[in-house]
Amino acid sequence: MSRTPEIAEAYRLAAEIRTARKAQSGSRNAERHFIAFLRGHQAALEPQLTGERSLFDAFPSSWHDIRLLADSGLQFYLDRIEEYSLEGWSGDQLPPEFFLMRNIVTAFLSGTNFGSIAGDYASLTRLEELVAEEVWTLRRLDDPSVAEAPAIRRITINACGLEVFPRQLYKATTLEELSISYCHNGEYLMYPFFAIPAGIAQLTRLKVLGLAGIGITNLPPDLLEMTWLETLNLMGNDLSVGDRARLLAALPNTKILLDPA
Repeated sequence: MSRTPEIAEAYRLAAEIRTARKAQSGSRNAERHFIAFLRGHQAALEPQLTGERSLFDAFPSSWHDIRLLADSGLQFYLDRIEEYSLEGWSGDQLPPEFFLMRNIVTAFLSGTNFGSIAGDYASLTRLEELVAEEVWTLRRLDDPSVAEAPAIRRITINACGLEVFPRQLYKATTLEELSISYCHNGEYLMYPFFAIPAGIAQLTRLKVLGLAGIGITNLPPDLLEMTWLETLNLMGNDLSVGDRARLLAALPNTKILLDPA
């Protein structure tokens, strides 16, 4: 489907910003032209922006861009962003500007250097999925956590530096898929000897649970109560023969992924 003239021009101006930034010359002027265009064509652009992911990948590309849009009275542009990747963002924590994208549905935090991803998730009423993979600096989940997002359905935190299991995720009772897998203990050693705290059976809507490669040696008792699970991934954990037998007996209708005995 061909783009409207307004959308095509927005792409062109966003590309100019990217080019100017790479050349390290003229980026401020390019930003001003883009902002002026959005202001002058808001009525035409507003109903057309939803789904233009490639445009949003070009701009905003940092917390500075989001703040610029918000301060310029262009919240309508931020409100059309439904899927966004923060890969390459600088900083050691998730910036508050992220939460100005009020209608975001899927957020990718993978490949960042965040030590904290806490924030005002309660305001992201449409957020359904958060993915954080290969964020080695992420040692723990601080409150307020993504569990506060009222519509969250899928959380993936894989290959990160978690040192303790994020128990606060048990509050996310809307969760359908949760993966906390292949994390290390901060010393680049696999199997951080995670203990899964009691309470995971509070996630009564959970269909898929991934707990692969996190050093589980003893099953949490309430995991055996989760008969509603469709898939449970426990590969890469050193479970005893007895635990394997108890698991298979307790969850006969669940697809359980285990390493060969």
